Amino acid sequence: NVMSPDMSGRDYSALQYYAAHMLVMFLLYAGMAAGLSIVEEKESRTMDRIHAAPVKPVHVLAGKIAGNGLVGLGQTLVIIVFTLLFYDLEWGSRYVHLIAVCVFTVAATVSLAVIVAALAPKVRTFQVIFMTLTIGMTFLSGGFTPELGEFLERLGEYTLSFWASQSFIHLMLGSADSVVHEHLTVLGLTAAGLFLISILLGGKAVSHE
Repeated sequence: NVMSPDMSGRDYSALQYYAAHMLVMFLLYAGMAAGLSIVEEKESRTMDRIHAAPVKPVHVLAGKIAGNGLVGLGQTLVIIVFTLLFYDLEWGSRYVHLIAVCVFTVAATVSLAVIVAALAPKVRTFQVIFMTLTIGMTFLSGGFTPELGEFLERLGEYTLSFWASQSFIHLMLGSADSVVHEHLTVLGLTAAGLFLISILLGGKAVSHE
């Protein structure tokens, strides 16, 4: 067992700890599909044929974000239900908050993928950058090992993975509402910020060249 991060005296199991972190890493890879589909269509010139139809870039972008976001959210809920039923993994009893964490995390990961797609229009470049971000954030947030040292742990607090995984863990622990709401607020603001940036840059990613 690992001590509770909010010092409530409760413990969470290693399974719970790594399940939270691995779920977030999975969501990052799931969100990657949104950006990858944009870049692949640009390289294969499929995007040109899309723009031949009476479709605006904003509609294409909205379709990519909404479609991949719904798929990612569906996969997340399946994983949570599966681990709950077959591994008896406790995700907490505040299901509305749990869904909110899932929605915010999916929105953030898809938005991040669109941003990277706008900045890296080549498939190989996109994959390298996004996988580096995913592995780096997972490492700094404690996804591979909880013992990183004070400096790296402080860096981890600036990552999406940290706030998403800690939100899941605090729900598992049944932490105080104030703690849960603090993490949800930061995660929600992060998702909103990334979404706004993706809207601003996403037009470039799906625009006709």
